[in-house]
Amino acid sequence: MLTIVIPTRNRPKLIQTQLKYWAAANPKQKLLIVDASDEPFANEGNAAVQNMVNHLPVQYERAIPVNSPWVSYRTFTQTREALYRVDTPYVAVSGDDDFFVPNGLTKIINMLESSHDAILGVGRSIGVLSTGIGESAKVEFELTPFPQQELIDGNPFRRVIRQLAHFRGSYFGVMPRMALENALNLLAEYESNPVYMEVALSLFCLAQGNIRRCNDLFLVRHIHERSFSRTR
Repeated sequence: MLTIVIPTRNRPKLIQTQLKYWAAANPKQKLLIVDASDEPFANEGNAAVQNMVNHLPVQYERAIPVNSPWVSYRTFTQTREALYRVDTPYVAVSGDDDFFVPNGLTKIINMLESSHDAILGVGRSIGVLSTGIGESAKVEFELTPFPQQELIDGNPFRRVIRQLAHFRGSYFGVMPRMALENALNLLAEYESNPVYMEVALSLFCLAQGNIRRCNDLFLVRHIHERSFSRTR
């Protein structure tokens, strides 16, 4: 029912961590690693995937590196070019250092199945920030505010404005494959403004409405220090 697309570049150790996590989770979901790494990182990442193909429903897609300083644009391009490999009705895009929770994903899929006009399904997310090394190392947690009430507000403009006020980075969720493909193709015309790609997909979904939400944890995110606003 669901393919988790994981774009990555030059971080084979994180690919290995993802594979270990999903092997332990015994998932029903498929994994698609989209790797735009330089050599020799690409060989290392591919080898990690091939070592797990008999234990996990995982595929490896070698992507052409995108010459852009914007991570969001590289992720956008890798995801768009890899969608032809997806044969499931639903897709979720993950950072290579973020981890979906299988039970939360299953509940979101069930919600989307019962509402065929929904464009996005989301749940609760925990952000994890690690800073320092040795004795100064610390880990902080943030329970992010979605599912937020503004996701189901009837006014598209109000949904967008409220979401911008609470923006935490990439808007992760589960989308019907065709809805994601149509959104990415539509947004591709804004290639001259790559910094806005992540935000644009979020706002596209918010403006469309028909978002389903659940109160279960579905994602553990790695939060970069500059975007970590508070802990709870």
